[in-house]
Amino acid sequence: MRNISLRDLMLADSLSHIKSEVELINPKNDVVVNYVLTEIGFDVRQPVEYIPSFHRDMQGKAAVGYQAVGEYMVDPRYNKFIDTMDRIIVAGLIRLPRFPARAETIHAARSLP
Repeated sequence: MRNISLRDLMLADSLSHIKSEVELINPKNDVVVNYVLTEIGFDVRQPVEYIPSFHRDMQGKAAVGYQAVGEYMVDPRYNKFIDTMDRIIVAGLIRLPRFPARAETIHAARSLP
């Protein structure tokens, strides 16, 4: 699972016209938000949840707000902004087909509601 504060997401240049977190999660903004999420390594083909929580964003501010929570994109072309730990997770997801029984179990778990 991967997550990011919507306050951090709103710092993206392509989302500068959006003024609040509530406006950001509006379905009319899905195309532009999904583009940014894909660029930072989210798999938007899988469900992305917007969860309200008390959390600390990347600027160090702790506050109540929304977080986007979703799955890692396993396509390396879209993983420019991920760190070393994320790369290890993605590498594990890519190599799962070598172990069919294990891959089937993990992929079934990823699709649970």
